[in-house]
Amino acid sequence: MIKAQHFENYIVRPTLALLGTVNPKLSTEASVNLLLGTAAQETDISYWLRQQGGPGLGAFSIEPATRDDIVNRYLQRPENSELYAKIQMLVRRGYYIDTEEELITNAMLGCAIARIRYWYVPEALPDHDDLLALGEYWDKHYNCNEEFGTPQEFVESWNKFVKRDL
Repeated sequence: MIKAQHFENYIVRPTLALLGTVNPKLSTEASVNLLLGTAAQETDISYWLRQQGGPGLGAFSIEPATRDDIVNRYLQRPENSELYAKIQMLVRRGYYIDTEEELITNAMLGCAIARIRYWYVPEALPDHDDLLALGEYWDKHYNCNEEFGTPQEFVESWNKFVKRDL
């Protein structure tokens, strides 16, 4: 497990700062907290880099089908070309955006893909300091299966792994 403060300062915030050069709404405090909570709930902040018994990969437990939809459909739209170029900057030299290995080992790429997953949801993000509402947003738009977590479990994971006040 990566220390939450390090994960926030060296993965989440720099990734969102890069995406925020395309649109500042990609880099808000609500998005920081939503992504920290997502990583806490999905993988105990990188304890599991391959979902046990499922397809999720990396710190945000992104399924290959979700990554493929984002990379091959959403980011291919002409209006998203600048965003796609920024995400391509995160891919390590000699690797491809669509490999399992890159998604497992490149936490910044996983963070960007997770943020885009939330970005194309038309519903606005909750307030940055409303942890239960962030959990409800995660559950509705990312989790989509109460067998794998509830908004309350999102809050519990935040309190266990992130351990900071909002």
